[in-house]
Amino acid sequence: DIEISGLVRSKLLRDSSKCSNALRSLISYTRHFDWTKMVYHDILSIALQSLQASNLSLLSDMGKVLSVMESSIKDQEILSSILSEVSLLLRHPDIPEKNFSEIVMFLTDISHHLDSLKSSETMEDVRKIITDRISSTGNAALLL
Repeated sequence: DIEISGLVRSKLLRDSSKCSNALRSLISYTRHFDWTKMVYHDILSIALQSLQASNLSLLSDMGKVLSVMESSIKDQEILSSILSEVSLLLRHPDIPEKNFSEIVMFLTDISHHLDSLKSSETMEDVRKIITDRISSTGNAALLL
């Protein structure tokens, strides 16, 4: 179990785009198997690290993988940390529109993982930031 998790993690960190596409396809067909649960935490951890490093390419790849995975209530702490980091990044006044949009797309990809946090203060903060940004720019394309 640990070997599979470690292998997936190292491959994702080495070539996230190629590996995430393959992993996404594999998970789509086998999402109910135990091995997907083993890598769930690792993928969330990589997503959090990519947010902290502002590595939006890696973040996007992790969002694509997470979009086909089942959520788990065991990892609420790391999901809460991801949401907090998103809030910090989106709140930055000089965030380019492209980066803002990529983070919103990531949130869209992982939305089913955030169900338990939808009434949290941090989620409300993120919603407000997104709404304010759209209002101030008049650009709903940020969400596309």
